[in-house]
Order: sequence, then C-alpha cells, then structure tokens
Amino acid sequence: MKTAVSILNVSGKIVFFLFLLSIAACSPWSSETNKALKMAGENRAELEKVLIYYSEVNPDPQKLKAAEFLISNMKYHYSFFGSGVDGLNKSYEYVYGVSRDNRNSVYLSDSISRLRNARSDVEFDLKRISSQYLISQIEVAFDTYQRHEWSRQYPFELFCEYILPYKIGFSDTVCWRSYAYNKYGDFLDYSAFKGAESHFEAELHCNLESLMVRVNGASGGYTRRICNDSSLIFEMEFNAREDGLQLFNLHYLNGHPTAANIRIMIDSLVVGDFIFPSTGNWHTVNNEDPPVEFTANLNAGKHTLKIVSLDKSILLDYVYIPDYIFMKFPESVISEGKYYFSNSYGRITIAADSLINENNINIEPNPQKEWPIRIVAKDDNLYQLLFEDSGLIKAIDAFPFGESEWLITYNDHGFQNQLWAFIPMKNGGYQVRNRETGRILAFSEADGILVQLPAEQMCDDFIWHLEKAENINDDFIDNTIRAAQKISEITNRFHWSGSYASFGAISPIKLLDYTYGSCVEQTAFQTMVLRSMGVACATDFVFNYPERDAGHSWSVIFDLRGNTIQNNCHNPVGAGTWVDVFAKGKVYRETYSINRNSLFVINNGKESIPSQFRNPYFKDVTAEYCDVVDVAVDIHYDTHEGNAFGYLMVFNNRGWVVTTWGERSRNNKVIFKDLEPRGMYLPAFYVNGRFEAFNEPFYFDSLGTIHHIRASKDQTQDITLLRKFPNRLVDESYHPLIVGGEFQGANKRDFSDARTIGIITQDMTEPIFHTIDVEPSSKFRYLRYIGPDGGHCNINTIVFYDANGEVINGKVIGTEGSLDNSGRTKHMVFDGNVLTYFDAPEPSGGWVGLQLSEPKAVSKIHFATRNDGNMVEVGDEYELFYWFNREWASMGRRIADSNELVYESVPMGGLFWLRNHTKGWEERIFTLDANNHQIWW
Repeated sequence: MKTAVSILNVSGKIVFFLFLLSIAACSPWSSETNKALKMAGENRAELEKVLIYYSEVNPDPQKLKAAEFLISNMKYHYSFFGSGVDGLNKSYEYVYGVSRDNRNSVYLSDSISRLRNARSDVEFDLKRISSQYLISQIEVAFDTYQRHEWSRQYPFELFCEYILPYKIGFSDTVCWRSYAYNKYGDFLDYSAFKGAESHFEAELHCNLESLMVRVNGASGGYTRRICNDSSLIFEMEFNAREDGLQLFNLHYLNGHPTAANIRIMIDSLVVGDFIFPSTGNWHTVNNEDPPVEFTANLNAGKHTLKIVSLDKSILLDYVYIPDYIFMKFPESVISEGKYYFSNSYGRITIAADSLINENNINIEPNPQKEWPIRIVAKDDNLYQLLFEDSGLIKAIDAFPFGESEWLITYNDHGFQNQLWAFIPMKNGGYQVRNRETGRILAFSEADGILVQLPAEQMCDDFIWHLEKAENINDDFIDNTIRAAQKISEITNRFHWSGSYASFGAISPIKLLDYTYGSCVEQTAFQTMVLRSMGVACATDFVFNYPERDAGHSWSVIFDLRGNTIQNNCHNPVGAGTWVDVFAKGKVYRETYSINRNSLFVINNGKESIPSQFRNPYFKDVTAEYCDVVDVAVDIHYDTHEGNAFGYLMVFNNRGWVVTTWGERSRNNKVIFKDLEPRGMYLPAFYVNGRFEAFNEPFYFDSLGTIHHIRASKDQTQDITLLRKFPNRLVDESYHPLIVGGEFQGANKRDFSDARTIGIITQDMTEPIFHTIDVEPSSKFRYLRYIGPDGGHCNINTIVFYDANGEVINGKVIGTEGSLDNSGRTKHMVFDGNVLTYFDAPEPSGGWVGLQLSEPKAVSKIHFATRNDGNMVEVGDEYELFYWFNREWASMGRRIADSNELVYESVPMGGLFWLRNHTKGWEERIFTLDANNHQIWW
C-alpha cells in the first residue's frame, strides 16, 4: 500500500501551514465542531491543524467534511492506555501460545490476571489525539474508499459512519487500517487450490530415522521432529508454478504447554519468526487445530524451504503449498442465475431424460436438449453449479478421492467438492476449477463426457463461455456482499475462546495477529478487516438476552442500498444463526457518531442513569430483527417521583439486569418503545445506584397487552419440581439414540441366557432421572444396558437396586473404547457424574454393565440418558424463591433425598427461581401452568 505518501507530502508545506494557524482569527467550522474543539483544551491546536490542512493547505471539501465528522463526534470517545493495557496485551500474546482448549482458563488464572490488572490510564481522545494520526487515518480511509469499486458506491454518510472511524473499542489509537490491509489485503484477490504437488509429508524430508515420530492421525502416520539444533533443521525443495504470491500452511504438533518460536526461511532468506501455539499433546493430531500460515512473493521455479526451532521442539506433520491463483476481485464475480455453458467443442447437456444422482454430464456440438446451469454464489468467491428439473436439484459434483477424473450430478450438499471458481482468461471465458480437488472442468474427447483434469492440462478447449438462459439483473451486482463473502475466508480464522475481561482495550494490532477471544474481540477483528477492504460494517449487540444468562455482539455489513446483513464468523454471510432464534428484547448498534436520541443526550446529566446508558454511541435497531410493539407500564410502587426515566430488566440466571429504558409520561406510566414481545421483564427505577421495581414482573403479547405475574399468599399449592433450567440440549433428534434400549440380566458372561428386565420407552426421553420398577423374582450375576441400533449405547447414569432397595455395585464390563477415541468409555456410566456418558465406538451392538460378586435380584433401575445436568440430584442443596413485594422471598433450603423436590404451601400465580447451592450455574425463572408444569422464562 502507499499509505505514507500523503503524510510525507505534508512536510513540504509546514511553513505555510503554521502561518495559516497564526492568522486564523475566526472559525469556519460547524457549531458541533467548535464545541468539540473547546472541550479539547490544550489539544485544540492539534485538531485545528487537521481542519486547516484540509481547508487551506491541501484543500479537499470531502475530506474536510470527514474531518469535521470525526472531530465533532469525538467528544465522549476515550481510550485506555498505560501499564494495565500493556499487561493486557502481553497476557493476550502469551495466552495465544497455549492450546486452544486451555486459553480461557489460562487467561483467567491468577498469574495472568496480575499481569493485566495493573492500573490503566484513561483519557478522552479529544485531549490526546495528534493531528498527524488523524490525518493519516483520514488519508488511508479515503484510499480505501477510492480503491474498491463497491466502496465508491456507498453514500458518503454511510462511509463516514461505518468505514472512516479510527476507533476500535476503547483501545489506544494505532494505525490498524494499514496494518490490516497489508496483512490480509492480498487474500481478496487470491484463491487457494490443490495442485499436483501441494502436499509434502515432512517425514519424507528426513535423513535421520531418530527424527521420525509416529503419531496417531498424522497425515502419513509419521511426523518429523524439528529441534533447537542448527544441524537438524528441516529442509525441502518445492516448485513455484508462477511468479507472484505463494501461500504456505504448516501442519504440526506442539505438546509443550506454551508456544514454540520457529524461524522460517526460503532460499536462505528469513521470511519471519513465527509463534507455533501449543496443540495440547504429542500423541494425536487434532484436525481442528489450525496450521501456521504465511505468504511469500516468489519467482517461478525451484525454491528451498527451511524451518528452524529457536527454542522448543515441534513435530511437523506436513507442508501444504497450494496453487495460489490470482483472481482479481471483482472481475472474477459471476452474477447468480441460469446460464448455458459452452466451449469450442460444444454445449453442456445431461446424458439422461431426467435428473438422478450419478448422471454423466456431456458436451455435444448440437445437443437435442440443452440443460441450463444455475450458478449460486457461496463464500470465498466460489459457486455451486446446479441443474434443475421439475423440482429436483442436482449439483455438479467432483469425486474428491485419489486422482479420479469422475464428474457426476449429485444431491446438493454444498461441500467443498461442489464448489467451483471462475478464473477469468485473458481473451475471454473462464477456467472453471474445483475447490476440493483443484482440478479443472474439462471433457473427454473420446466420448464427450465432462471430467475433471489436473490444472496442468488446461488448454483453450477447456475455456468455458457463459450465455444467459434467463433474464439476469447484472446491471446492479452488489459486490459488497461478494467482498464480504470473500473476506469471510479471513475472518473465519477467529477462534472463540471464552469470556475475556478485555473491555475492548486490547491493541488492534494484537487482535489482527492472534485472532482469538470473545465476541468483543471477534467483532473488533471483523470490523478492522472488513473496513480496511472497503466494506461498511458495524457491531450489533444485546445487553442481555431475556431468556439467557448473558448478552452477545455480532457483526453486520451494509449493502449498497443501506440494508444490514448478518455476518457471523464461521457462518455464510447473511445466514440466519442462533441470534435469530433467541428472544432478543432489545438490539443495539454501535456507532461512531453521537446518537441524539440516546438516553445520555436526552438526560443531559439531570439524573443518575445506569452505566450501560452513559454512552451516546449506540442506537436501537430492534425493529430490524423482529416485530416490535410499544408498552406502557403503570407505576404501581412510586417512592421516587423525581425519576423521569424507567427501565426494563431481564433475568440472567443470577439476578435482574437492565436491558432498555423508557420515558415517564404524565399519566403515571413509563413508555417503552420497540420491544420484542418475548420474555419476562421487571420494570424499575434507578435510585442511588440501584434498581427499585415500580411494578410486578410481566410479559406482554404482540398487541402490547401486559400480563403481570403476582404471587398470592392467600392461595397456596403444593408443587413438585424436577429441573432448575429448561431442556435446551436434548431434542427429538436424541430420541432414536435411547428409545428401545434394553436392560438385561444374565448368569452367563456372554449374556446368552439374558432376560430383559426393562425397556426405555418414548415417555422416558425427557432429560431427567427415570425409574423402571422390576419384579425381583430372579437373581442375576451379570447386568447390562444394550442400546438401540444406531445409538452408540448413549447412556449417562445407571443405578441398579436390589430387593432391599440397596445400590448394587460390581465390576464395570461392556464394549471397549469410545467413538473417535473421545474418552467417553463404559466407566463413565458408573462414575456418579450425570454429565458424562458412554459413547460406544460402533453405532450398534454396544453395551455396558456390571459383573456382580454374587447373583442378586433387581427391584428397580434408576437411569439418566443424555442430559444437561440440570435435573434435581440427590444430595444437592436447593432453595426455592418466589417474587413478592419487589424482592425474592425464600421458601427455604433443603437437601434433595430423591430426584423430585416437593414444596408445600407455595403461593399461587408467582414467578419462581430454583437455586442449586451445591453446584452449577444454569438457573432460570419460571411460572407454573394449570397442571403445575414449569413454564420457563
């Protein structure tokens, strides 16, 4: 990039610049800009330099308008810096080096907490931002605006709000935009394909047998040890097919608890020193662990790759060097729709009258029936090629195994072997190449059947031309969406690693380098990458879901018509996700500009407001996600008549937390606007730093009709409780795993004399403890559970009782091993932990049981199938609360002596909360229906 040119050009005009500053006697800026300048104090001169630079030194009305936008809306933006933030960044870099499964626990450990909990300084940006930094940010943002044709089509106002801002969370000001583009920009124009020589087994490049290490799941069964010894470096030759950028992926194991530092060289020139994070073990490859990736600009021909350990050893599994093809974006974009495919030989047709799986696809000079192909865009600038006929849809499917040339029609599953890229050719037409196999769409001259051939066999006969088979509106192709789809290849590298207490203060540069964290870090990473490539985007969030324990944030992009499209990592752009499923209550969008309708602005310091709303930089966008209604809530308890604003709270598993605000009306109500009609809400005022309810909890319907929940001590009932949290884990898809499973008793070890003593039926699928009564007429030496076909013998807990009601103990027997070596073996059924379960290695025939020391009769079987651990458990201490008189009232603590809790004389019509004081954290409020069944909120 040429990001420094405009700043360097400033130096030649410094004298004139200072002269203009000295004579500036009046202010031509807007009133809001003048307010901001006044608030800047001693830093005012720095900000005025920016304004004068774009108005006098290097006049540009559009950039001046952008500068005023940034400065006038900068009033309340602030940044963290100092030793606390330095410690936070050091801990973030260190934790990147531990295995992905351990990152959250290590981050929260005492030693890392001490590192990041040093005192941080905080300052308003107006008071410390430099003119050089702000000018550079404006220049680079405008470079982005002009570089990409989709950016240039955005309205200027949208550019200012969602591409231009320098601000990333509360982090200190750094030049993240140039860094992001320099690091990731090339990925926009390149795509990786498997080539004829892409896969290099590391152990084959080893001259000492002692360096070869056998590892489970390794690509070739072995790995190559790389040690901190200059005489034992890894070295291999490879061939670059073309001049230009080349991508490398290094797949490895690092069983150390922390990272290894590795130097990579090509042709004896150092590419860089890289962090190789721990993979957690030395013995098994986990294919979900990402490789270390880098690129290098190379000339075509032979090269030598060298890998040297600078400290710890690693095991190198294989090196992947794909064909890295330049596909200038958006020239390689194809409009979705139906097309006829042709080349110099003929036109595509199908060798059958109707669509079926595994049809051959033909090319004929004059086909009797020409079949159009529907092109459907997918992420990463790839496409599916679909045939359609009478409601049937079949995709062009490249057989992905071995060196097969086979191409067929097959069910549309969207896997990599059904994804194709269109690579523009110099004289028109396209090379069509498969993502999975790396092979090109071609045909056999012998019989005209379409095949896939190695890319090295590309010739003019395999150049494809597209002819529209229907009206396709390609006058307006929204390449912002296509760009976001391509960029998702980058942003999908982000690894979610739990809840981080970073408060958005981690350095943007660290985020771009290490790409892990919580949703806060994820959306910041997406924002930087997308904006650096000219895609307008924002972060949407909920403070707390009405029916869950926490809030969430996610990325959205803007198309050229100003519509927002969800852009969640690891999901296709625009795909609905669990964000759409959950009750949201209120959805907000972060902005750079001050929201004049925010509570912060409307209140203007008149009364104390919750910390969540002491921020003018977000706006309500709930109506973009769901149907909304306005709700007017009566003020039933009013001890603070001075409050102008009320709040709605939702339950987060531990208490009430605020989610939105409303204004008090003259008729003693609080009006809440644009609410989603789902969830239970508590209306409250904010008084002296705490919330006080002004009416009872309520839910409301789609018409805005409120239904209050009021407990009545005059009317009571006895209730039986089985769970403290709704069943969100086990749905009907689990039922075939357990229904039909049998409990058997036998006196021969091979169960050849087995008798069935119990069967799991359809009414035993709820994730709670179940009991089967057994007639204790026979004694057995061996007891077991055998799962239904296809169920992998999934069972969590089994307890057999003898004729006296005592627990039967014995030696655990059954099928050995577990599915995919997960460790979920037969012993977990009898470990006393209701969350662990047996997962047999084979779908059918698996069983687990006990060998007894002597034959015993069985009187009952107590068991639990797949569950979330939120049922009532014997020995745990529970406490039932109900909401009464603006607080939680207790019905008393008790230790469960069975898997049911019975409470007597419970007030009717109330809102309840069952707490487990022994373990766990998932607890939801509930009401009771007419049959005393729990209704969860």
